[in-house]
Amino acid sequence: AVAIVLFKTFHKYYNSEEILDGSVIPAALFSFFTMTVLSIFVGVSLGLLVSYIYKHTSISEFPKLEASLLYLFCYLCYATAEAFGLSGIMALFFNGVVLSHYNSYNLSTTAQTTTEQFFATVAVTMETIIFLYMGLSVFTGRFQNWDIMFSLLGLLFCLIARALNIFPLSLIANCCRRKGENRISLKTQCVLWFAGLRG
Repeated sequence: AVAIVLFKTFHKYYNSEEILDGSVIPAALFSFFTMTVLSIFVGVSLGLLVSYIYKHTSISEFPKLEASLLYLFCYLCYATAEAFGLSGIMALFFNGVVLSHYNSYNLSTTAQTTTEQFFATVAVTMETIIFLYMGLSVFTGRFQNWDIMFSLLGLLFCLIARALNIFPLSLIANCCRRKGENRISLKTQCVLWFAGLRG
């Protein structure tokens, strides 16, 4: 979500005929933070509104309507953020966080099961489609100027950046915990370091 906000921010300043100088950096940073904060605000406020509606109505008596409206409210959040030129993905993420924390208790048992299974199924399906699309695009000839050295250096820098985040933060977390109490082992740290490359 943050990468999409950064892309939208820098896309405003992209013009192959103009030369960018340091004077646009403060404006770009302000635009990035404004878009981020407003996207979070849209997601959280709509999530709280939906939770309020579900809590103070008798919609739980109609599980099909209850689940259907939840899907539509999630789309409303995305569409609202995009309509205002914000990040729909970031708004939807924070909307989901708020709904899972506050609204799951307001759903009937049937709607809880239905929505949980539906969203999990859609998430796995979309993730699979994205990885298939990315994998197939390599063989369709869309990458005509592929530089293997660039790819290897990108992978190396990702490994270094992950290591510089995972190991020091795990050390700090282990220092804050009592001995033997849920400490992060070196084996787990290595898995965390490597598993982050998936994204």
